[in-house]
Amino acid sequence: AWSDTDSLSGMLEVSHKNMDILDPWNYFTGGGQRMRLLAVMGLKRYNFELDFTEPWLFGIPLRWDISGYARNVSYDDWDERRIGFTTSLTKRIFDDFTSLSGGYTFEQVDVHNMNSDLSYIFQEQKGNQLVGRIHLALDRDTRNSATDPTSGYSIGGLAAVTSQAFGATNN
Repeated sequence: AWSDTDSLSGMLEVSHKNMDILDPWNYFTGGGQRMRLLAVMGLKRYNFELDFTEPWLFGIPLRWDISGYARNVSYDDWDERRIGFTTSLTKRIFDDFTSLSGGYTFEQVDVHNMNSDLSYIFQEQKGNQLVGRIHLALDRDTRNSATDPTSGYSIGGLAAVTSQAFGATNN
């Protein structure tokens, strides 16, 4: 692929959409779980991600998502590397169109290879920092198709807080 922001890049994705991690005798299939391994390599960025979704946690319709990642982006004046994980629980509320999600993200952010001509405001961001964040999201999606909708709407709201109480370097 080619884009004006990422330059030349390539992607490899392996996913399984009907997995059962507790059933090796059935070749780990049949449980409705989803797993995805993604690798994106390019001239200006790389991403490695491993995602897992359990749609019915504890036998109830409560979705659990967990993702681990390593991402590196080369901007014009610095490079930024993020290594971390995020986890969330999602529950449909009121009807089949509305869901409430809450989760936690923890990552290490490393800003490096910074151009020395940048101002002090940018220079003080160089180095490692930790991000610990909780979030709460409310979404409503009434579209008749996620890929080619002809009716309905999708709207959502997200609130997030980063704090030293959640493992962050700063509040």
